[in-house]
Amino acid sequence: MNAKAKKTSTGTEAAQLQSLLSLFTNHFHFTSIYEVVFGSALLYTFRLFERTMGSSKYSIFILSSLIMTTMLQLAYIVIFRRGSAGSPGPYGLIFAGLVLFFKEIPSTRWFKLFGFPFNDKIFAYLTAASLLIGSNSNIAQSVMGIVAGTLYHIDVFNLKKRRMPAGLVNLCNKWILPLLQSPNKPTSMRPLIENQSRVQQQQQRMQNILQPMFNAPPSEENIQMLEAMGFDRQQAIIALQRTQNDLNAATNFLLSAN
Repeated sequence: MNAKAKKTSTGTEAAQLQSLLSLFTNHFHFTSIYEVVFGSALLYTFRLFERTMGSSKYSIFILSSLIMTTMLQLAYIVIFRRGSAGSPGPYGLIFAGLVLFFKEIPSTRWFKLFGFPFNDKIFAYLTAASLLIGSNSNIAQSVMGIVAGTLYHIDVFNLKKRRMPAGLVNLCNKWILPLLQSPNKPTSMRPLIENQSRVQQQQQRMQNILQPMFNAPPSEENIQMLEAMGFDRQQAIIALQRTQNDLNAATNFLLSAN
């Protein structure tokens, strides 16, 4: 009996440990294609937070949202004696981001549909509603995300001034960022574009060298010689400028003009 009770106790502890670990791991994957499509669309929309907040502050927002929703899920499980707070998925992060999207991102365009005014943010709200309707089991997680986003927005824990530690940022830039970036492989058009750019640069350098020669003022000696032939001084200057100060060419130019 003692061995059987001990085995049962060990199995219970293992199940509890697995349940606790799932609170963290469930944030990083969906369970259906439907959730992947709508959830990814919202996460892609929220990428503008990184532009407005900066990468360091946005990382703090993600980390704090995950921690707060995890703690709320744990309290939910303990209070209501449930095995979990819903199916896996980053619903807490998504709906925390939806709060910031509603509170801090201004609308940029308004339009009317069936006589009712809407702004361009309505599409994100409809996507969130579709995600919520398609997965009723995650209503609790979504509410927890809204709570976490509200706590971040009103800055209860003074999180908006926080930044990721510089050492951690440098570590991520050195070891993690290269894994996420695509290799800089040349395409079939790249050598042609680079060669064309080099040719244009060479042509520009040659033009800079030769331009002063072309624009050089005609010599006074050639002007006087053309004047001695009976041509007007102004005509002589123009002819020499057009022929790069070539006396014979300028003479032929003036004769053909006359």
